[in-house]
Amino acid sequence: MDWRLRLARALALVSVAWCVVVGWHTWITPIRYTQLNHGVFTFREWAFSEISYLGPVPLLAPVVLAAVTVRGVWRCDITLAGSAAFILAAFSVAFAFSISGWYVPAAGLSMAAFGLLASVSRAAPAARRRPRPKSPWK
Repeated sequence: MDWRLRLARALALVSVAWCVVVGWHTWITPIRYTQLNHGVFTFREWAFSEISYLGPVPLLAPVVLAAVTVRGVWRCDITLAGSAAFILAAFSVAFAFSISGWYVPAAGLSMAAFGLLASVSRAAPAARRRPRPKSPWK
């Protein structure tokens, strides 16, 4: 196995771990803000779990995208790994202003894993991979 493929797999796994840690931290850490009402400052503190209308879905989406990148890197599927890495990068940039900018390193790690996978000469496109065995029920 080429060192670039091993490094790509390690970077992709670190990306998933980063997304899990950041998501968990965002879920349990209170959000503090100050509000000015009629000349009186009000300090509020809520957890993300209390104010999110979609529940944990905004925090699970980067984890799923990073996991899809891991699957693509593990199967040497450039198309799957690249598309998941680019979608994760777009997600992290678009939601850096609302959820957190902490997903940007995970997107960078996924993009680096995709770049290393693309540089490996034996990384085959989806059409040249080993075919699936035929089902006996057909």
